[in-house]
Amino acid sequence: MITSRVSLDREKQWLHELQVVAADLGTPPKQSEVIVQVNVTDMNDHKPRIVEPSEDLLTVREGQPRGTEVTRFVVTDPDNGENATVVFSLVNGESNSTLLGKKSRGNHTCQRFYGSLLFHNV
Repeated sequence: MITSRVSLDREKQWLHELQVVAADLGTPPKQSEVIVQVNVTDMNDHKPRIVEPSEDLLTVREGQPRGTEVTRFVVTDPDNGENATVVFSLVNGESNSTLLGKKSRGNHTCQRFYGSLLFHNV
């Protein structure tokens, strides 16, 4: 049986290699060995962090055409796989605004026009 002495953290080290040796007590002793790889799977232990924009007030010039970029969102999440999939939603704002988007990693652009917000992958 192999047990861990400490809690394993995938973000610090996701793979551990162990050399296991089995030896008998005969004369002469015989042994065999195997390399065991322990892959630490991810748990959702980190929340996404919005890196950009760093300001909470954005400015756009009046009269810009539909589709004008207002800001880009850069989001990081050190988790892996589905645990790092980021879904954006508008939880407060104008009642007629909508916000769409889903992407596992990377940048997103947010465009605002006529009371609608749309996400586009970059």
